[in-house]
Amino acid sequence: PGTEAVEVFIYYWDSRDGPTFEGWWFGNQVGGSQVWSHAASSQMTPPVAGWKIPWDGPLRTTLVLEKVQTAVQTGPVTIAANPNMVRGREILQATQKAVEDATTPAKESLTQAAAMHANYTSLEGIKTAEALLGPRMQALGQAMKVVMDNQKIAPFEIRGTLAQLGNNLRLMQTQVSTEMGKLRMSKVKAENDKKMEELSVVDKKS
Repeated sequence: PGTEAVEVFIYYWDSRDGPTFEGWWFGNQVGGSQVWSHAASSQMTPPVAGWKIPWDGPLRTTLVLEKVQTAVQTGPVTIAANPNMVRGREILQATQKAVEDATTPAKESLTQAAAMHANYTSLEGIKTAEALLGPRMQALGQAMKVVMDNQKIAPFEIRGTLAQLGNNLRLMQTQVSTEMGKLRMSKVKAENDKKMEELSVVDKKS
């Protein structure tokens, strides 16, 4: 009494929308936007274990399926794509691409910058590394804007995944920002050392 009955469906979704969404699902309808659990399995029947709750959360070892002897449908199954779920996948894929397009070059530039400044001893190398990392920091900021904007419009089911992408992006922003701070301080020191060296040469000549 007082409790509304909820229908729960278990169904399989193929790889048409990418590997993240392939597998077996618990939801309020086949292909619906409200899902409670996911198992990354492509076997013909739902797996006994390996279920995550929520769908993008940790494995829940306490959820174990028990096989019940019943009639099994053997014909082809047609799954109609739910517009909300399809939209959520489009948002997730676009966000993943924006984050990857910003973080991959940033990682490469950090490695290149380390070779350029020679342990922060080369003034020209420091300037070149600083110029290299500046645009990477801007690109990371633009990608973060994409993540934040998409979090506002994304279905509830994928917001946890978007938040994790944002965390990964912030970590890369911190690494690049920290390196740029070191480069600025090293540049000031190197420029001061160069001026002192020049003054010393002039003093010796006079």
